[in-house]
Amino acid sequence: MEKFLFIQGTPPAGFALTFPGSLFNTAAHRHLQSGSNWISFYILNEGSRKIESFFHVHVNGTSAESPYRAPFGSIEFSETLPPVILFDFIGFIDRSLLHDGVREVKIKMPPLAYSPTAISCLKDALAKQRYQVVLAEVGSVIYVRDVDFRYIIKDSERHVLNQYDKKDFVCTRLPIDNLERVYDFISKHQVLKGYAMSMALDELRNTVQVFKDDFFLFVVLDHQKIIAASVSIKVMDHVLYNFYLAHDAAYNKYSPAIAIIEALYNFCKENSMSILDLGTSMLNDKPNIPLLNFKQRMGGVVTEKLTLYKKLA
Repeated sequence: MEKFLFIQGTPPAGFALTFPGSLFNTAAHRHLQSGSNWISFYILNEGSRKIESFFHVHVNGTSAESPYRAPFGSIEFSETLPPVILFDFIGFIDRSLLHDGVREVKIKMPPLAYSPTAISCLKDALAKQRYQVVLAEVGSVIYVRDVDFRYIIKDSERHVLNQYDKKDFVCTRLPIDNLERVYDFISKHQVLKGYAMSMALDELRNTVQVFKDDFFLFVVLDHQKIIAASVSIKVMDHVLYNFYLAHDAAYNKYSPAIAIIEALYNFCKENSMSILDLGTSMLNDKPNIPLLNFKQRMGGVVTEKLTLYKKLA
């Protein structure tokens, strides 16, 4: 019979993960979010010497958050972990945090589409431990299959791409040292639409320096002029997250952003990634219906990303 051990702190030497974790839960990314005030919890399988689950939470006074500054954090675990062990682990976390003076916990989960079985199991375990959903964000993902991108999109978007093909535009991936050029383009066109950038250039540059092999820049060029650009991140082994995407409104007729999504889809196929995350479609905590409809025309499937909260005392 397997014996599971719950610990707070650092696992003993000789224990290894049984599953690949997300980029946002790595020690390097947590340090970028905040250089201190992290508490970590683990489930250890003493028989196999494996780490079956982990949870990293940032504490600020009497409040704890996972993540602190990232799209998601939450508990990650092996899909073979018995649900009852996960339930007990959450209880252990709550009691430990309460003992350390924490009075409330907020957890932002990954999109359900990333791992439907595991995330549904976690949601159920958290609910049974009296966590409540305080925010449900709507997003879209494209499931990458062994079919052409133009097969999965709507006829209207296929027609636009056909018009795009008649021009001398070039969609290409740029080396990561073009980050500032790409960021400046995206920022300019986001501001014109009335949107703010979620990260300053210096913040993004610092993150890219640490994870340069996980960030990808794609652009559409009209000769040497950028008319559309994106910044994407490999957030899990099977997931490419399209973090930023913008295009020059003067080229709306050709919708060059669609060409970038096609390039990202093909990039996923070439690199054995099964999900292209198009991001959330929210505006002021409400679904942005026009944006959501656009992503669905791209072959996007609606998914949810939940934030849960619990008052410990």
